[in-house]
Amino acid sequence: MKISTLYSQTSIEQGMSEIARSIALCNGDSYNREIEDWMRQTNYIIKEQEAVALKRIRDFKGAMNIYNQLFESRPHLSRLHYSAFKTLAAAGQMEEACQAIQLWCLAIVPDLVFPNLDRFFNPNSNRVMDASRNSEVCQYLYLWPINIADAMYHLGTSKMIASGMLTQQGSRAYSASLAGQYAPIEHSMEQARNLGVDTAAKLPWMAVSNIIKGKTWDLIISATFYAVRYHTS
Repeated sequence: MKISTLYSQTSIEQGMSEIARSIALCNGDSYNREIEDWMRQTNYIIKEQEAVALKRIRDFKGAMNIYNQLFESRPHLSRLHYSAFKTLAAAGQMEEACQAIQLWCLAIVPDLVFPNLDRFFNPNSNRVMDASRNSEVCQYLYLWPINIADAMYHLGTSKMIASGMLTQQGSRAYSASLAGQYAPIEHSMEQARNLGVDTAAKLPWMAVSNIIKGKTWDLIISATFYAVRYHTS
């Protein structure tokens, strides 16, 4: 599947399932190292810079072609979805952009979980939960992405544009800002962030409940469970 197909021809539930499957194939014990090795092997940073340069000259198709190639081997890479979102939003393709930033909300979860495992539980002394038997914890996965304020602003703004809450001038100004052009933003950043948090919380997180199998998801679900218990205790 191409990244463009994921955004334009796939439901949010199917998209989240696709990303969850990709996450399951990773090794949770070495998740960050796997990503770093892959980025180095594929010259990801250089290719991302090329895509950003194309976006700035409004060659959005060329930029998305680069992301399509990278997506084939790492469908769950959050950085990729975030960059693709900015490209699509800059191009004014807000429905696809909104799908991209919503799927980012799931893709970012392992990036936030694995560097912080020790903050919530020690896998050597605390019980590691079987994700497939504790799938109800999926409903709390949104607690990870809502901590990224900039992303919540972009998610909220894309929802505002998609639902007609912004004027055409305001929508164009937002898209222009993501293309690297100066444009005064008309809408409230706080209102957009609040809408983004609300949108993230209401995503169909339980859609991945039948996908979360294997050690990587066991660790993610365990960390989420202990994080929820920690914050509510």
